Order: sequence, then C-alpha cells, then structure tokens
Amino acid sequence: MRPAFSKIKSKSINLNICTLAAVFAGGVLSSCKMRTFNATAQSDLQDVERVEFERKTILSSHRFDLITASGERIFAAAKEWIPDQEKNAALFATANQHANNISRVLEMAGLTAYSSPTGADILSAVLKNGGLIFTLPQNKQLAAAQIEKVFGGKIPAGVLLSACRRENCATRSGENFFGITGDVDSNDFVSVYHNNSYRPENRPWRPYMIPLAWFRQGFSHKWMATPWVGRQRDSRGQLTEIHPVLPQIDQFDYLNSTVSLVVLPEIAAELKKGTAVVTDGAGSIMPAKFALQNFPVADLPEQGLPSDCKKLKTHSEISAFLRDKPQGNILCKFTFATPLEKVSVAGSWTEVKGVCPDGRSAGGFVFSAHVVPSCE
Repeated sequence: MRPAFSKIKSKSINLNICTLAAVFAGGVLSSCKMRTFNATAQSDLQDVERVEFERKTILSSHRFDLITASGERIFAAAKEWIPDQEKNAALFATANQHANNISRVLEMAGLTAYSSPTGADILSAVLKNGGLIFTLPQNKQLAAAQIEKVFGGKIPAGVLLSACRRENCATRSGENFFGITGDVDSNDFVSVYHNNSYRPENRPWRPYMIPLAWFRQGFSHKWMATPWVGRQRDSRGQLTEIHPVLPQIDQFDYLNSTVSLVVLPEIAAELKKGTAVVTDGAGSIMPAKFALQNFPVADLPEQGLPSDCKKLKTHSEISAFLRDKPQGNILCKFTFATPLEKVSVAGSWTEVKGVCPDGRSAGGFVFSAHVVPSCE
C-alpha cells in the first residue's frame, strides 16, 4: 500500500498542469490525475491533485552528488512519471516524444516555461531565461575536467541531458534526445531518467532494456532510469575521468554522440546561492561546500542557438483536436500524421496552422503532446 499523503484539489488549473508542490512522503509519490487527452468536451479542465511531501524522505533515501530545491522537484516528478507514463503509453511511450516527455516531467515539477514538442524550443527557453548549456568533450579526461571546473566535480540532479548522434545536431530541430540526471547508485554511477529505447530486438533481454513484457505489448519506449556515467577520482577527490556505463544507449554516450548538459535557470540560481545539499542515501544530508562562482557562457556549436523547427505533424497514434484557443472550442479534428506549421508554443498548447479533413485551412491550438517535430 502507498503511504498516506495529503491531497490538495485545485479546480480550473490553467494549461492543465499537474504540479508537484513538493516531493514524496514515505519515499513514494502519489499519482497526479492525468490530463484528459482529446476530450470531446468543449473544455479540458479537470481537478488536479497536488501532493505535499516530506522533503527529508527523498533526500535521506537517495544519494545525490548535488541537489537543489528545484532539482528535488524535478527528480520527484521524473520518478512519478514512470508509472504515470504507463497510463498514457500509446501517446508517450513512442519514438519522437523525447521533448514531450521532458515537458511533462517539468510541468509536474511546476516548471512550465520550457514546455514544447520540439527540443529547439526547450533549449532556447533555457538560454532566454538565464540557464546554462555546455557540451561535453568527447574525451573521458576532458569531460571530467569540465565537470570539475563548472560543478566542482559533482553532477547536479535535475539537469537535462540534450543529446544527438550527429555532430552539432543541437542546432537541428527534431533530433534531440532528452534525459534528466538523477541519483547515484552503489556503483557510483549517475543515473539518467529518459524515454528509453534500448529494447530486446534480435538479442536476448539484458539489464536496462525496456521490460520484455512491455516490449511484447507493442511499446517501443519506456520512461525509466538507467546508469549514465561512472566516475574516477584522484587521492585528493578531484574528478579525473567519467565514462559511459551503457554504450548501448548510444544517444547519451558522449564519447560518440553530441551530449550537452542543460542547467535550468532555477537550478543555476540555487547553485549560485550555494543552497545545494549532498546526501549519502543512508540518512545524511549535508550542505554542499560548493557555489557556482562564475556562471559560464553557453557553449553551443558555431551555428549558435538551435534552429526553430516550424514543421510538425500529429502523433501517429493519437488524433488531435484543433481549438480556437487553449481549452477552447473545437474547430476540427486532425487525423494521424497530419502535417502542421508551428506558429508558437503556449505552455502545454502549441499554436499551429494546418488543413482540416474537410479541406479547410485553419489555425488554432493543439495539445502539445499530440504533435512531434517533422524537420529534416
């Protein structure tokens, strides 16, 4: 049985955001009510349950290199999204939904400024609001030196990983894979939460693949935690090397892919204030002897900011309603894989232009999770 927790119901929540006010009681989060996807009603509003939590519980039961208040909320949301994604697997447990899964987790954590179906929007919003993005060198020692320089040799929880298998693809919309850094396991491996696609095709099931039973149900992806990197330190405790643990999950193998650490402005501000803590997973919670002194300039490829992907299409499994405004009147219903043009993003909603099934050209809003990038 799940432990008792207090529920706070809030009606008429704008943008249908299921916000986690804090982390979980007794080490387990209570599920938030899922949004009513593609409801036929004229309004998608519904009651939203927010859960309060014992901050000490999550900190005492997990080991973290560095974690701030915002990192706690993101980590809690990433944990809770594991069972909650299963309730909407046809929508989220598929390819090309990396940005939408990350957006969902950030919305659950109460961070709504970065929601978008495209990676370019997420990265641009982070920079616009004062966050940090830097790309790891494709070298174990140089990558360690950069982590040492920026974070004092620690990897904060709640940092986004933006990855691509092609060089400089951070500037190409629709190609970004996303993950979220988490806790540290007993092997000193830093975990990453992501829409995992490591699956048992043409090989026996292995650890950290998506569950075989899940795969046999027809789902190609699953939100879960996998080990990301291991670390080596010298006698002084200084980080000397980081190495990928699972090269099979190649999008996050920074030695062979382009992997950037994306620090949200909220976490960056907390790191600068020196309010992060370090935990050992056995009850010890200590203030981190670290503060982000010199905020680095964003390290992006020479092309500059990520290019904005204007080409979208509706999800291959879910049809999408076009509305005159977020949660407004239904204008038409787009069928699967309908090409659309993105106009703007408003939280959980994306403004688009497209052709309705009756041949009418129309503009309006669709739920962001119902569209995916379609740029080449």
